[in-house]
Amino acid sequence: TRLTPEVLALFKSTPSEDGGDPDRNRINMKAYLATCLGSLKDARASEALVEAARTDPHIQTRAASLEALGAIKDPSTIPALVKLLDDPEGIVRKYAALNVGAVAEKAGDRTVIAPLTKLLSDPQADVGWNAALALGYFLCDPSGNDTLMKMLDRAYLGERIRKDDPSARTLIAQVQVNACNAA
Repeated sequence: TRLTPEVLALFKSTPSEDGGDPDRNRINMKAYLATCLGSLKDARASEALVEAARTDPHIQTRAASLEALGAIKDPSTIPALVKLLDDPEGIVRKYAALNVGAVAEKAGDRTVIAPLTKLLSDPQADVGWNAALALGYFLCDPSGNDTLMKMLDRAYLGERIRKDDPSARTLIAQVQVNACNAA
């Protein structure tokens, strides 16, 4: 955690960017730094990561910030993470769902169960999947069991994961392994 102040300062001063031209393989440095902060697991980064998760213009940075918050597991971030469960962006709801479960597990906070249960019927399937995973894996709550059972059905997943996605088979397998772990 000696590195936290320097990495955090760099994170705060780095402009958000989407990586530019995808053919040039540029990385989103702010998202990368969020991942580094998550690896450090230092709660001093929580406030800046919550702000990025709420307001950053690029979805990759928001998702990486949420993942970092889940790795840090700072209980003070639970209210902000619960608010992000209602974000208009499905990707933000998806990452917030899984990571609020991780934080709540460490904190022993069961108040997140009701908001996560509400997400089980989210119109975006993978948001509900992550809510079910958070409920089952982190909180040992059976509310998402019906969703977990669906996640074990290859036909169900085949209808929800784009067939033209070159990694569709891998994604289906990954969803099923995660569902098994949560169940």
